[in-house]
Amino acid sequence: MKNKICSVSTIKAPLDETLEWVNYHLNLGIDHMYICFDNPKDKAIKKLEKNDKVTCIKCDENHLWHLIPPGGKLSDVNHQEKLEFNAWFVFKLIQDKDYDWMFAHLDSDELMYVKGDLKDFLSKIKKEIEVICLLPLDSVPEKDYYKSAFQEVTLFRNLGKIARFYYPHKKLLQKVIPFIKKEEGNLAGVYFRGHAAGKSIVRTNVKIDRFTGHRPIGKEGVELVQEFTSRANVLHFNACGFDVWKSKWLGKHKRKNPTQNMNKGKIKLYCQFLHAYQKDDEEELKKVYRSQSFIPSTSKVILLSSGLLRKIKLDKKLFHK
Repeated sequence: MKNKICSVSTIKAPLDETLEWVNYHLNLGIDHMYICFDNPKDKAIKKLEKNDKVTCIKCDENHLWHLIPPGGKLSDVNHQEKLEFNAWFVFKLIQDKDYDWMFAHLDSDELMYVKGDLKDFLSKIKKEIEVICLLPLDSVPEKDYYKSAFQEVTLFRNLGKIARFYYPHKKLLQKVIPFIKKEEGNLAGVYFRGHAAGKSIVRTNVKIDRFTGHRPIGKEGVELVQEFTSRANVLHFNACGFDVWKSKWLGKHKRKNPTQNMNKGKIKLYCQFLHAYQKDDEEELKKVYRSQSFIPSTSKVILLSSGLLRKIKLDKKLFHK
């Protein structure tokens, strides 16, 4: 089979969401999913381990032993370390298999989105391209609660041409205009939220040194040939619904240093959450969720007409086994 593709993920999500997410990608055309479960006792493992298109990997001491610091424990290993190791582990694992492509770091709140057939899309990638860069379409919630965000959310932010110009020329632009490097990711407005760099599909025969969050790094002296495609994206369902939004902020709040690795914009949003949370007023907290997540109706009209917002309704059949 030509253009055979697998994916690697490190996830921790509710059972129903995980099963929807798996069904969607297998129906889309991904041939095999390697799923690393952050919780070794995740209920989804029993549901999926008999599926011959899924390999379940438990992120336990046996799998991550070499990442645990001397005298430490599994909980001392941060998520980014797990993410990068798991991608490298699977990349090495598939070297003796017949996969042509690997989707690196497909998160449980992300769906791959392709215009047309996945295999047809891959077949039209030029032979010299080693990394396909998929830019994100970041979700815009429009209500407080969702039964299934994947099936119900239809509005997405689209950076489009802006991001496709910026990321291929990022190093040069940051060298010429230092302000860009200083302020990258520091835009706290509702529109520019989420990870703008997206994810990558990598040819399995390229010389990779390691996998970072968004792009693989080639071995010393190897400059990987990339393409920022306009025919495929990552749909990022970023805290869709009040409960999910609240849970994510609480997770950050309970860390030893909540604002560590946060830029100024993110700290401002965290302070808004914290101020309402400490009042112990659910309605006040919902107001903050709406102000941080929703886009006003008047702005929607302008952003939709300019192409900076997109309406996408996914076929519900894709989410069934």
